[in-house]
Amino acid sequence: MKKTRVAPSFRLRLLLLLVLLCMGAPSFAHDGGREFIITIINADGFESLEGDRYLLKGNVHLTIEEGEQEVSLFSDRLLVDLSTKSLTALGSVRTEGMKEITGEVITLMYEQGDIFASRADLMTTSDELGDSPVTLHTLGTTVTIQGEGSMVTYTDARIATRAIDPLSSIRAKRLSVLSDGEIIAHGATLSIGRVPLFWTPFLFIPGARMIANPAIGFISDRGMFVNTTWEIFGGYPHFRSDGKRSLTSLLATKREEGTIRAWPIYTRDEPLSSLERWARSSSSHLAIFGDAYQHAGVSLGYDSRIGLLGGRITVASGAAVALDPGGVEQRTSRGDVDRTRFWSMNTISYRSGTSALSITLPFYSDPGVERLYASRLHDLRLDALFGSLQEFPSLGSERSSYTVGLTGNLTIPTKIFGTYLSSLSIGSIALQGTYRWQQKDGIYSYHLDEVVEPRFTVRASGTLLDLGSKTDLESPSPSIPESEALLPNPHRPEDSKPTEVKRSLRLAYLLSEEFARTTDRRAGDEGRIHSMTRGTLTLSAVPDSRYFTSTFELLPQLSISEDPRKTTRYTQVFRLDANTKVALPFLSLSYTLRQRLYRQEETHNGTDPRMTVVDPFTFDETSVSAHQMVFDRTFRLGAGTINPSFTAVLWPLARTLTPRVVLRHRGFSLTSSLRFKADKDSGALERELFTLGFGHAAPPLVTTTTFSYNPKKPAEPAHLDHRLALTLLDEELVLSERFEYLPIRNGVKHVLPKAVIGVKTSFLTLNYQIGGPLGDIQSERLVAAAKFGERQWRFYRKRIALDLGVNASFDYDFKDPFSSILTFSLTGSFRIAEFLDLSLALSSSNTGFYHYQDDAGSFAWPLLWRDLLRSLDLFGGGIHNTQFNLSSVDIRLVHHLEDWRLNCKYGGSVVLSNNQYRWVPTFSVYLAWNTIPDLDIEERWSRTAEVWTRSL
Repeated sequence: MKKTRVAPSFRLRLLLLLVLLCMGAPSFAHDGGREFIITIINADGFESLEGDRYLLKGNVHLTIEEGEQEVSLFSDRLLVDLSTKSLTALGSVRTEGMKEITGEVITLMYEQGDIFASRADLMTTSDELGDSPVTLHTLGTTVTIQGEGSMVTYTDARIATRAIDPLSSIRAKRLSVLSDGEIIAHGATLSIGRVPLFWTPFLFIPGARMIANPAIGFISDRGMFVNTTWEIFGGYPHFRSDGKRSLTSLLATKREEGTIRAWPIYTRDEPLSSLERWARSSSSHLAIFGDAYQHAGVSLGYDSRIGLLGGRITVASGAAVALDPGGVEQRTSRGDVDRTRFWSMNTISYRSGTSALSITLPFYSDPGVERLYASRLHDLRLDALFGSLQEFPSLGSERSSYTVGLTGNLTIPTKIFGTYLSSLSIGSIALQGTYRWQQKDGIYSYHLDEVVEPRFTVRASGTLLDLGSKTDLESPSPSIPESEALLPNPHRPEDSKPTEVKRSLRLAYLLSEEFARTTDRRAGDEGRIHSMTRGTLTLSAVPDSRYFTSTFELLPQLSISEDPRKTTRYTQVFRLDANTKVALPFLSLSYTLRQRLYRQEETHNGTDPRMTVVDPFTFDETSVSAHQMVFDRTFRLGAGTINPSFTAVLWPLARTLTPRVVLRHRGFSLTSSLRFKADKDSGALERELFTLGFGHAAPPLVTTTTFSYNPKKPAEPAHLDHRLALTLLDEELVLSERFEYLPIRNGVKHVLPKAVIGVKTSFLTLNYQIGGPLGDIQSERLVAAAKFGERQWRFYRKRIALDLGVNASFDYDFKDPFSSILTFSLTGSFRIAEFLDLSLALSSSNTGFYHYQDDAGSFAWPLLWRDLLRSLDLFGGGIHNTQFNLSSVDIRLVHHLEDWRLNCKYGGSVVLSNNQYRWVPTFSVYLAWNTIPDLDIEERWSRTAEVWTRSL
């Protein structure tokens, strides 16, 4: 198939050319079914040559498509040879798309997919590893790219970050790069400029994983080491990219899943065995590893995961045994270990729907064995061969204890029982034993410390009786739109006309049982038992939902606690509660009663006779927790609504009656209530609390004002609370105020206990608090918070950038200035494009305001600002002579060179050491070569006790 788009002056002649091409080759496809679509974008002319050859001349531009891949080709001339099934581009050739190549001559054998180029440059850009992109130029006198990109071969090769006059490069007489990233070089030379520094007759850099997946290092916290990992079947999940750049990752084609083991490396050419197909379909794997360390001996272990029954059952197991040259015969101190060390972690899991069970069987010879031998490397780093420091992944802290046992939850099908048993579950299942590392008879080992036998929670629910019906009524008129009420109010305006009538009689239950038995093996007790049984029996009767609804709940509860360690070893409590709720919707009335019907407590201390205390039902304050009647109804009043309500708390509780009315109209609300309380002696209702409130909640103004008067409190009979918020400038500015006013307080008239004026913007929050009698108002507190996001300034043709950001908070107490707190954090960066990045981040706080006093004993602001400047003196003595506690600091310098990348970092933090907080600074330097990122240098130093030490 061919498509053409050319300049109009040559359209007719190119159509004739395409007819000839179609006669000579009906399709650019070979027997394997591969098909290319060639689109001619531009050509100034063409010429027909002998032997089925055709020549396009002048500003040739065409695209070659295969499936979803497309390559654009630009050249001075293009020769199409149908006899050899090739396209040859000549003069200033370059390609764009999947591969970017420039050269003098490039030939595409479109049947095999091979590419041949002379004096070519293949550019590779990597930006997938979370860092700035790196472009490598790989040049050669001749370049051969085999079909499917399986191998690229260069003669007289050179690898550098620039094509002309590179600052550093790798040269080789012959260089081959396989698709998986293996690099084979003959006569390789490492050069700085034109000066050769290192030469080797042969160099092999493995890119694809090798059978043993060796990881080798000469410098680490364990000395020299070799880690080998052998996959038996399946894909070991730890074989993943570590996110670091390497030469093989820059030159290799994109990797695909599906490689299998074939000596000596992994390949895609071998068919999958039946075992391998099962392992991949079930996400199963088995890997064996063998390691050797200079300071930690040798270890042999395995890691496996087996999936069964479609993934419902999973068996995960890992174990290792090690010979440690630092081991001892007897573990008499906490840090001692045996010469033979081992660890094992085995888990069997079952999951089906909402049910899950897991059996965990770990075992450790000592607390540090897993942290040491399970932390391994799986990939070879080239810099390890040149003596670079190798770091092992962290596995957290040592295991001072581990737990063996069964955990999970079960949901039991109840469909066959219908509604009588709608749900049945057993949750929080645990049958466990905890082992702790401790000394016994002078020897340290793991001893069984605590046993849970067992712990579970059973829940069941269902409906014993369910009779009901529903009748739809005629559609009522549209509801009254709900007004926006400012004051919180549970009684909102609603349409009082129901749309349906419900009639029902329902009897339902809910049962739960929580049980736990725990034994402390160290104390040798008989075990602690805790049991809690609860039930709820609910009877709901609704003869007509418009007129009458009722709900009655019976709640039995039995708790048992047995603990031999306590004075009262055994406690059993049984109680029975009841809740009643009745509603008359047509009258807007509801009645609620919550009461305790019975309570019995039985205790036993192990020696004396059992003691039983019975609390029978008595209709008094000790048995009744809620007893009230409520009337609540909303009426339409013109364009607004009126909501009257009455709440009566009934005997035997302290009797009260609270009439309340709420008027709402277009965002405005007016609320008034008066609470009456019965006198303890006479029983007559007396006024206790009068409340009047006004509010508005339509943007941009939100305000509430509430006045209350309580004659029962002569010291503070009246109280006024006012709040206001004004939002301006599209919510960019918020002005607020809040105050409380007391006409009299403990004999003092006109008192403002608290008044706050606030201003809030996108970057600043300011609250100023005052208080006191109106004639003697005093400042009390100033709270300010500033948040300036990083703002950027650019200079010199926008190649230089300066970013600054500040977050600060200040809490100043006017009455006690020395208890004030100031905290701030500063971030900033200075960047020069393609040359330098400098960033700064620090956090500090100050609670020592009592140091800022002048000779008169008053607070002195200049002393505060001078102390702030001293706190920024990181390298002098100022940081040690200030009240500002610098909690963290981070300074980073990145110097971008064309071939190199230099990172310098200074950081510090407060560390608790020997019950003292100390400032511990660290400094690190990282230098990487962009041509071979595997070759890097990383050094770290930290200062403790005024001495800088190098840390691994």
